[in-house]
Amino acid sequence: MGYEIKIPVGMLFKKMYCCKCGVKLQKKKLSKMNVKGDTDFKRIKYGHTVILDKQQIIDSVVYFCPNCNIITEYNEQLSISNIQKKMNKIILDDNDLK
Repeated sequence: MGYEIKIPVGMLFKKMYCCKCGVKLQKKKLSKMNVKGDTDFKRIKYGHTVILDKQQIIDSVVYFCPNCNIITEYNEQLSISNIQKKMNKIILDDNDLK
């Protein structure tokens, strides 16, 4: 069984805050299993050897707000964080996000 995890480096060091309620966001791991024949299935190469697994587990890390139950990916939250810095406030309206 193959295993892969994807986490952006900025997620390890930056603190992000929810744009709806202002609470510090938590990191949450989402798992996805790919079976041979799926469109996301990849052959994993190590040097000249190809590993032929029948199943692959791909984990990705996203931001999760414990109050609002909103899940955002890193790139989306990074743009929200930039808007929060420019507006100099954590809680944003829908008009601010546009």
